[in-house]
Parts: sequence; C-alpha cells; structure tokens
Amino acid sequence: MDHKNYTTVDKIFELLDHLQQHILSYLSINEVVQSSVLSKRWNHVWTAIPILGFDTTLYGYREYKSKKNLDMQRKLQDFYILSDVKKLSLNFVARYCFGRYQLPQSVLVAKSITMLTLCRCKLDTYRGDINLSSLKKLSLFYVITDDKRIQKLVAGCPMIEEMRFLGCNGLKSIKFSALIKAKLIEVELNDDLERVDLGASNLYAVHIRQTKHCEINLLSCNNLRMLKLSAPNITDEWCHNHFSQLPLIEYLNIYDCCMLERLKISSHRLKTLFWSSF
Repeated sequence: MDHKNYTTVDKIFELLDHLQQHILSYLSINEVVQSSVLSKRWNHVWTAIPILGFDTTLYGYREYKSKKNLDMQRKLQDFYILSDVKKLSLNFVARYCFGRYQLPQSVLVAKSITMLTLCRCKLDTYRGDINLSSLKKLSLFYVITDDKRIQKLVAGCPMIEEMRFLGCNGLKSIKFSALIKAKLIEVELNDDLERVDLGASNLYAVHIRQTKHCEINLLSCNNLRMLKLSAPNITDEWCHNHFSQLPLIEYLNIYDCCMLERLKISSHRLKTLFWSSF
C-alpha cells in the first residue's frame, strides 16, 4: 500500500462514528458485519447503523449449516443485544425458510424495541423469558405459534398499544385481559382460531375477519369506538347483546356475516355504518 492510499484509509478510520455508520448503511449486510474486523474502533460501529438490509443469499439453503453462515447468525444475534434497535421487521419469504426460522432469544428480550414485525417464522418452541418492556406495536404474519406462547409474549409487553395477527398457524384462542394501554387489535384469517375474548377497557379499535366459525366476545371493551367485523357465526342476537354494551361506537363496518338478518342499533354516537353481506 502506497503512502497516499494509507493516508486515505487512515482518515476513514478516524471518521466520527455517525459518519462511519452512514458509510456502512450503503453496504450489504455481509460487508457490514465484516467491517468489525477492520480495527478495534470499528468493532461495534456496525451495531449502531440505522439501516440493515437482508436478502435470501445470507441464509442460502445450501450454506445454512456452514460454519461461515453460523458465524454470521451469531453476529446478527449479537446485534440485537448491543444496538439500540427501535423498529425491527423480519420477513422470511424464501420457500426453504418458511416455518423454519426460530427467533433467537435476544430478539424477545430487546428492551429498546418499540415496533416488532415477524413474518413466516416460528414461535412454537420458544421457552425463554420475554421482556419487551418498550414494545408498542406487534405484528405477527403467518407465524407458527400456539396460545400459551402468545399469552406469554403479550404478558412480556406491558406498554403494548397495537397488535396484529394475520394467518398465524396453531393459534386457537386469543384471550387477553387487563390490557391497560391497548388501543388497536386486528385479527385476520387465522384458520385455527376458535375464540377471541378481549378484555381491554381502553381499546379504541378492533378489526376481526375470520372465514371459519369463531366465538367473539367484546363485552368488556366498553370504550370501543371503531369496529370492523366479518365472521360467519355473527347473529342478530350477538349484535343486540354487544351493541347494547358498547355505547361509544362511532364507526361500524359489518361484512360477510351470512347469519345476520336484521341489524338494530340505537346510538347517538354512531357516525358511520357499513353493512354488506354476500
């Protein structure tokens, strides 16, 4: 290396942390992690960069069990512990990854995370403690899990405000109580789901869309303002019992409720009503 190049590299090493992080944000995840060996000063710079990009080449099927790939996974697990992550979204869309990826424990004890989105991974074998003390928004899309672990997950999120469950396998019952800060819950197309029982006095909005029979209890949600509902077993009696106990409803959208014949609502608060049935 000539003197000129050495001087240039040396100046890069001396850059302020935020400038180093800005440079790393343009690199692939492999190159970002590899930067930790450049010098002692760069050892942990990569863990604080604002953006990390992942693609399927990182977890290629043929290299999944290789030493190089396992080392990379360990680096990524360290990232969850060392960095001050606020928003984390993991989507394992590759065919060979679907339902195989088990989250490392470090993700579910990351106290800095405020928004967590998980798509096409597994939570059904997770047995560790969960402590997401700052989490406000949780989205689970096509996740393999079960009732016990969902209960444990939500219990480990005392600040939770929004929850979304879409297409989750193995989830039979969503039963929450004492959700003090919860404002919005969305439950859609979970084929194994048999019951939804929500006990959240401050809940503002609920969206439930199920194509199979599912028992739904919202009677404890007496501050509910917005309800969007689609379920084949919703009846006239269900509507009468619930709407008489939900006096603050302002927005109501009922669709594809094939057993519903007559909708009778007496409310001074209701501003918007949609009702469609096929």
